[in-house]
Amino acid sequence: PAMSGEPSSPNLMGGHSVSSYDHRPALRENSQQSPWLVVGLGVKFTRGTQELAGWILKVYADTAHVVPDTARVGDQSGICVLKGSETRAWECSKRGDDVFVFDGPRRSSRGTVIGFDKNLVFVKTQAGEQGKSLLIGARSPVVQVQKKDLARYSQAWVDCSLGKLTAIPRSPSLSVSARSQGSR
Repeated sequence: PAMSGEPSSPNLMGGHSVSSYDHRPALRENSQQSPWLVVGLGVKFTRGTQELAGWILKVYADTAHVVPDTARVGDQSGICVLKGSETRAWECSKRGDDVFVFDGPRRSSRGTVIGFDKNLVFVKTQAGEQGKSLLIGARSPVVQVQKKDLARYSQAWVDCSLGKLTAIPRSPSLSVSARSQGSR
């Protein structure tokens, strides 16, 4: 049973278990939190006059730690700390984009964009995702989602945030070099 003051809503990470020490958000019904503040989601934000994009690495209440989209996975040197109101979901723009549904009836579904029709996006959900969504008679792995309810998603940044993944090397030669330096 949840203690008073603890969130009782399901987690937004698509089936990962959530502990009381977990940094991933669980939305409260009366929360002012932006629904797209989910680890691994892509967000857009402005710095000065420049429009930037990045990936959410950590979430604390209505504040997100965002790494630039230009950073290699694992490189956390350029983290920006942003309020939810300073960000907006990074819309998917093409077939093949990995996405996460952060709002609406398909909330917590993940998958890959296979097509568009006006304000609808057709998403091929990942294996096992169908049972986690609110689909009625879910037999097809393809779901329709309002474009406003989903954002680009990076599983690699989620894994990095959870400590499952450190930096991904830029090339095999860098990997060998990095390993030899680490073993000294």
